[in-house]
Amino acid sequence: MRLINMTAFPVVVRASDGTDTAYPPCGVAATVLYKTVQLLNFDGIPVPIAQCGKGEILYLFPSAPETLYIVSLPVALAAYPARKDLIYPGILAEDKPIRDAIGKVVAVTRFRAPC
Repeated sequence: MRLINMTAFPVVVRASDGTDTAYPPCGVAATVLYKTVQLLNFDGIPVPIAQCGKGEILYLFPSAPETLYIVSLPVALAAYPARKDLIYPGILAEDKPIRDAIGKVVAVTRFRAPC
């Protein structure tokens, strides 16, 4: 199984034995187009609410045999259920990502798939 990183940043996976495997960006970052769907007012401050739509994905490689693509959560959700070959880094507390002293994720311990 191949993993291709279609995000704009390196993804490091930390195995249970503590070893790290880095997946550098492939050079093409898949993205989702957003559109402003409404403008809300919070304490006198107008705040636009953006929403991504299904099928508005840019730069996503086509499916390939024995290949999974690491993408952002918005890309994975926008492509689901048509694309089941997309995964995204697990960065929630329950995923137990590895963070540095200021809280930045430096490695993940698992990936997630949309459902």
